[in-house]
Amino acid sequence: MTVDEIRDKVLALEQRAERIDERAASFDQRLREVERTQSGILEIRILIERLSMSNESVKNSLGEMNGRLDRLEQTLTKRIQQVEQKIDVHEKEPAKKWADAKWILVAALLSGLVGYGLKAFLP
Repeated sequence: MTVDEIRDKVLALEQRAERIDERAASFDQRLREVERTQSGILEIRILIERLSMSNESVKNSLGEMNGRLDRLEQTLTKRIQQVEQKIDVHEKEPAKKWADAKWILVAALLSGLVGYGLKAFLP
């Protein structure tokens, strides 16, 4: 092998080494981009897990609130029924008093008529 051939081979090897270095640099850059992307994906995953936990917490809170609202609705329904019953009693009370007053008037009238009739028959 001559010096020229050795020099040509050395130059060829140097060019090949440069291309390998360029490829390695490209791979390093791509690897950094993949790592950044992977890091972003991991952060997104963590955020999704936190959101899921928050949603679960909100769901539980809403369930408890619905339970409280149901109990409140039942309590209000009972109270409304009690108030309606009291109103019904108060509404019927004057009618009952009027009916009692009518009977008292009828009884007094009959008593007066009976008394007048007895007075007429008895000297």
